[in-house]
Parts: sequence; C-alpha cells; structure tokens
Amino acid sequence: MGMILGVLAVLLVSGLIASGIMYSRQQALAHREQRIRALRQKFEELQALYDIIFNADSKPDISIVLNQGLVEIARDIRALDRANAEVQTLLNNLTARGTALKEGRLLPKGEHVMNSEAALSTLLSSYAAILQRLQRFKVRGTIAPHQYEEFSLYLRQMTLTTELDSHMATAEAQLKDNDRLRAINHLKHCRELLKKTNLEIENKNERIKDISDRIKLAESAVETESNSSTVSTAPPPSAQTGNAS
Repeated sequence: MGMILGVLAVLLVSGLIASGIMYSRQQALAHREQRIRALRQKFEELQALYDIIFNADSKPDISIVLNQGLVEIARDIRALDRANAEVQTLLNNLTARGTALKEGRLLPKGEHVMNSEAALSTLLSSYAAILQRLQRFKVRGTIAPHQYEEFSLYLRQMTLTTELDSHMATAEAQLKDNDRLRAINHLKHCRELLKKTNLEIENKNERIKDISDRIKLAESAVETESNSSTVSTAPPPSAQTGNAS
C-alpha cells in the first residue's frame, strides 16, 4: 500500500512539474509573440517616417539615421524569430539600402512642395515626429548630441522651406488661373513667414521685397478688374438723362 501511495505521489509531483514547465513555456512563447508584435509596430511607424523624409528631403543624412534605426529593430525581431526567412531578407535589404544611401547610389527625392493645406499640414507634423524620434536616438546614444542639434536646425529650415515653397507654388498656380484674391493671401502668408523667422535666410530682404511687389501687382490687377466691372455695369448717360426727366 505504501508503495502504491509513493508511486502516486511521484506521478502527482511529476505531473505538477510537467504542467509548470508547459505553463512557463506557454508564457515565454506568449511574451515572445507580444514582443515581436510590438517590434513590428515600432518598425512600421519608423518606416513611415523614413518614407516621408526620403520623399521630402534632398539630402540623405536623416534617411541614413532612420534606416539604421530600422536595421536595429529588424535585428531585434530576427533574434526572437530566427526561423523566419522573411526577417533575414528584410534585414539584408535594409543593410543594402543604408549602404546605397551612404555611397550616394540612392538619393532622396526632395519632393517637399505640397498642393493642399491638408497635405502640407501632414508633412510639417511629420517633420516634428521625425525630430522627436531623433531625440530618442540621441538619448540612446545612437547619434551624438551635436548631430541632434544639427538635425534639429536642419528640420526647422526644412519646415520653413516646405511651407514657403508650397504656398508660393499655390500662389503661382492661382495667378495663372486669375484667382488673384486667393493668391494674394498665400503671398502675404509667405511674406509674414519670412519676416517672423529667426533663421538665416539667403537674400531674405530681397525675397520679401519680391513678394511685396507681386502682392502689389496682383492687388492692382484686382482693382483694375473691379473698376472695369463697375464701368461696364453702369447705365449709359442717355439712360440716366431720360430717368431724370
């Protein structure tokens, strides 16, 4: 009887140990999957920022840093999911892209001019998000503090250039369509941007004067059209005389 009880006790303990091991493995697997999902989401967010700066910027410096951040995330995912061949392929592609950017074989597009207020607002917000991500890189030691300061100034300049060029392009298009009143508003916005900025802008005063001249010319054209419209709608002198009599 004692032997039977002993065997049962051993079996019970063994079952508990096996259950504990299985539970620990399940917990570890769940934690691993959760970690992979978090890394993939982080990757997608950073990839979106990379796409934006690569399309808008004309220099590769920030794209190189963001791409390196993507490489590091891909390495973390590979460490957790070594059996996934797609992750290794992704890592290889990112590494090759980083090399192409550094060697000048892959050049950013520099397409920063937006044709709508919504698109412009989204792009400017993205610049701010990129700066925040670069700040995290500085805290982690991925980039040096002086590099962060350089990127910060560069993104401020990009923000101003993007806003100026977008509004100027819109104004030019509206002037061609004789939509002068709306064009004047965009030109005035550009002039105010230049007047208020504390960034160093090449030929700043000349640019302000040029925009002011464009505004005066457009306002003169609007006034001329308004006067012409008033004259064309006024009754002829004969009609006025007849009414008086």
